[in-house]
Amino acid sequence: MRTHILSSLIIFTALAALVAACGGSSDDETRHQDPRAVGTLTDGETPASMRTPTLQGGADGPDRSVPSPNLIIELTALNSAFSETELQAPAYAQVSIIVENAEKDASHSFSLYRTPNGEGPVFVGGVVPAGETRSFTFTTPEPGTYYFRDDLMPGLLHGTLETK
Repeated sequence: MRTHILSSLIIFTALAALVAACGGSSDDETRHQDPRAVGTLTDGETPASMRTPTLQGGADGPDRSVPSPNLIIELTALNSAFSETELQAPAYAQVSIIVENAEKDASHSFSLYRTPNGEGPVFVGGVVPAGETRSFTFTTPEPGTYYFRDDLMPGLLHGTLETK
């Protein structure tokens, strides 16, 4: 009996030390993370075409090694056109592009390039089938103007993304 209690005490102490070493506890904030931090909208929340993230940093400026909370940009593909053709986002920010394909019989996609003709890919997303919605998440590059397009219909669905 005494061995069982001693073993339990040793295991409990080891677990407590492990939790403390990891910097966590049973009330750790990461266990109760706001779902909006990863681009999820809650009921009753007004969808915004863009949300501005808070950049983290100190005296030397933003810390670009840790992406900031997601910036959400919503695009709708309908009648062979995107709902927005000029987007803006901070440089080095984590962005979620939510593409709603409102077409009934055509698939679309989302990709970001350094040139208007599709050279220098920054991010290449997947296909969004007709009537579906997909989210594509990536970190924006350095300040500049970039070109997004639907790789399935690049001459029809395209626009610019300016990062500052």
